[in-house]
Amino acid sequence: MTVGDRLQPLPARYDSALLPALEEALAVGRPLRATLESLRPRLVAEAELARFGDPRRLCFNVNARADLERAARLQQDFPQPVTKPKHGRHGIDTDPA
Repeated sequence: MTVGDRLQPLPARYDSALLPALEEALAVGRPLRATLESLRPRLVAEAELARFGDPRRLCFNVNARADLERAARLQQDFPQPVTKPKHGRHGIDTDPA
């Protein structure tokens, strides 16, 4: 998938047939982006990804302290999931797991 003009290699589905090429690239230290581009992948467009949220946020990358601080600010704005109580009435565990 691409966001802006950058290939985003991690949110992807890779066929197991690509494993030898990926292992070889890793063994020789070839950059992941270059390796993936050589495999001619079907790229998901930013507009397709937008169905799930802001593409720049979905592919936000943390490489430095400033990125981590920005990620923390972004997380504060993100609605937290509602969780069901672990215990039912009378303190009995209602979760079978």
